Order: sequence, then C-alpha cells, then structure tokens
Amino acid sequence: MIAPRAKTVAAEPKEYVRIACELALKSGRLVSGASVCDFECRSPELLDHLSAHCEGALYSCFYNQAGVIPARAAAGPVQVRRGSAYDPDLLDDASVDISFLVGALGVAENFEPLLSNAIKWTKPGGRVYVFSSFNPYPVDCWVKSRVVGALPGAREEVTWNIFSRTSVSAFLDAVLGAGRHRYIPFELAFDVPRHDVDPTRSWTFRDASGRRLFTNGLSQLINRDFLEIAP
Repeated sequence: MIAPRAKTVAAEPKEYVRIACELALKSGRLVSGASVCDFECRSPELLDHLSAHCEGALYSCFYNQAGVIPARAAAGPVQVRRGSAYDPDLLDDASVDISFLVGALGVAENFEPLLSNAIKWTKPGGRVYVFSSFNPYPVDCWVKSRVVGALPGAREEVTWNIFSRTSVSAFLDAVLGAGRHRYIPFELAFDVPRHDVDPTRSWTFRDASGRRLFTNGLSQLINRDFLEIAP
C-alpha cells in the first residue's frame, strides 16, 4: 500500500491524482513517446499533472458526456477528445501504454465492457489503473439516489454502484489469468468534512480504532481502491 501523505484538504494535487501519478511512474511505462489515456474523464487534471513528470509522452483525455468538461484547443500536452470507453472501436488494439479509468465504474451498470475495452486498448506489458469503490464482501450493489429538497448546485440524482472484488477479480482472472491484477487500498492522512451543499459527496470519519473511513449521505461505507491491471 502506498503511504498517504499528510497535507490539508485544499492542497494540490488531489490525493488520488498524486497516487495515480506515483503508480504510473513506478510502472516503468511512462517514458517519452508513451501513449497515456484517461477514459470517461471529467477533468484533464490527472493527465495535466502527469505530463509535468514526463513531457515527452502523448496524453489523451476522453470524455463521453457533452458539457462534462470543456473541449479545449489542442495546444497543451493533454489532448481533450470526445469518445466513449464503451465504444470498442474508439482506439486500435494494443495502442496505449497506460490507461486510466477514474470513477467510471461507479456509474456503470456493468463493469465488464469498460474493463474489456481498456485491456484491449492497452499494450501487453502496459498498465490499466482503475480508481473506484470495491466491495470487499461478495456483493455487487446498484444504487441510485435522489437528494430531497436539494440546494442549488446539489446533484439531484446520483449513481453509486459498487462492484465486489469477487466479481471483478473473477472476470480479470478469466480474461488475463491469475496474478495479473492487484488492489491498492486508498487511504487519506487528513480529514474530509461533509459538503454543505451536496450530501452525496463522500467525507471521512474515524472508527473505534481511529482508522479514517469514507462515507456519504447514502449511509454507505466506502472502500476505495486503485485496481492495477497488467495485460
């Protein structure tokens, strides 16, 4: 497990961005000329930060929903492109060195198409990094929520699907063989307060042992992990 870094909530970059970059750097695949893609992204922040560590790589941020992130001119190191990770023809097979799926599984009805495509597009020896909530118990959860009397700016309908490690691991073992993936627990070294406007956003609390855990306004106990896949 990567040790969390003590810092304030307002510090940059976000902790998941820092750890994702650290994993990519440790993989040995982030080199000049490498292709790095973030699929179903809501912001180019992750790749913007990663590009500062390796300027010679080729970075593409694919977004699916109109209006999620602004399309920007192809001037910086990160190319923001419209495209869906559910489309198997989005990219050529084995054309990406490092693939990211951040938060995409939480709004997916089925995780298999997303993981299948990411694996298909990633080169042998490359890496796929998935940041999501995974249930340590053998239960897959499909959850939709509605904020009652929502304040301006709150998300009125939110999907918080959580797939089990059991289901995801069985799928990956069948596709790639055993020993080709691992879960890296995501933990913070600082507290995250409840959001004043949007109660669906997660926050942290301490259990009886003092361990910092995630929850949200759906009364979910959230186990967040990085899933590293080696095609």
